[in-house]
Amino acid sequence: MFGVEFRKGEHAVKLDRLLAITMALLNQTRVSATDLANRFEVSLRTIYRDMESINQAGIPIVSYPGADGGYDIMSGYRIDKQLLSLDDFTSIITALRGIQSATESPDIESLLERFGALRPPNPSQAVHDHGSVDLDFKLTPNDREKFTVLQNAIKSLRLVRFHYLDGQGNDSERKVEQQFMSRADFSKIQAKLTFDAQVRTRVHDEFGYDPVISNKDGTLSVTAHFSSMEKALQKILSYGRHVQVQDPPAVVAELLREIAAMAGRYSKENSEAQ
Repeated sequence: MFGVEFRKGEHAVKLDRLLAITMALLNQTRVSATDLANRFEVSLRTIYRDMESINQAGIPIVSYPGADGGYDIMSGYRIDKQLLSLDDFTSIITALRGIQSATESPDIESLLERFGALRPPNPSQAVHDHGSVDLDFKLTPNDREKFTVLQNAIKSLRLVRFHYLDGQGNDSERKVEQQFMSRADFSKIQAKLTFDAQVRTRVHDEFGYDPVISNKDGTLSVTAHFSSMEKALQKILSYGRHVQVQDPPAVVAELLREIAAMAGRYSKENSEAQ
């Protein structure tokens, strides 16, 4: 959009501010120079020069005097927004808002403002603006601190070293590179499960990747997939008496051994207490 470098004294005026100002003008009917100066923490004189620079770049800016005056983009001017549909823009903005709730990154806030200005107009937006879905990924303070460290490591392409505690209580120190990890193989263990009606809500929440079949007697049937026998047993046991393993026999056998070991521990404790 801006093909030349504009200078203020000895320092180049940042093109990202010029772009942000342009997006603000596209997103609002009229913006005052004072509001822009406060938003970008620069002087009014800098805003005046920025407006001239935007004009020189081919974007027609109109100035309105008076108490209700300010800057606006000339009526009829538009940036081609047809690369993405309204649904595409809405999906991207929803995802960005979810990331913002998790990271509280000022960069995401700025990106939301700029991206939102490019969203195509929707004739029913004024009436149905409340109909969008917001994803809230807010983290606990401790998790947010860890997330920030990981995010900075990704940006700077650094290795991350951390202590890892596995499901069996084994502690180890690991180093990882910041790149996409391959998904776990959930085809290793397959089990046919039947759940009582009392846990219907939880089953639908936790087995979203596997079809949940409602039976006439109110029970639910799921063919669940797990990455390991350990994960399968942990999940099945967490449902207590409200689940029954129908198949395969290998999972039933491992489950019975685990239950027997648990019962043996309590029997031993009771005998020692007596």
